[in-house]
Amino acid sequence: MGNRPKLHPVVQVRGYCEYLADLVGALDQHRNAVRGVVYLHNANDLDIHDLYDHVEDERTRLFNKTGRGQFVLLAEQRLAFEMVMHAVEKARASNSKQVVIITGGPGSGKSVIALSARRDLRVWILGSAPVHAPSPRR
Repeated sequence: MGNRPKLHPVVQVRGYCEYLADLVGALDQHRNAVRGVVYLHNANDLDIHDLYDHVEDERTRLFNKTGRGQFVLLAEQRLAFEMVMHAVEKARASNSKQVVIITGGPGSGKSVIALSARRDLRVWILGSAPVHAPSPRR
């Protein structure tokens, strides 16, 4: 990827929102009801201060590792999360290892599921909520 130009993440998510509003007929009269979120899990405020300039309204929000809240998992996301937690319990009970692979397109919630599982597993195993530990930069 290097130094290739990239679309601003807020502009990208705003485009997804417009696409969904166009695609779903029930939203014809409620286009502003579709909201988007950009979550830059490895970025801190200093890394992305200039990205906040593109956040123009409440329809598209930008969060980073220092300003994230707890996510609400939706139907299939919740199912995947529960499968992960079940696999962990099963592996722990049998003193073995389990692998759960979560697939989905961009924006389907794979990162949200992983972050939620990491948070709950940390509480379950260590008794405390995690402090974000970013991936090593490459």
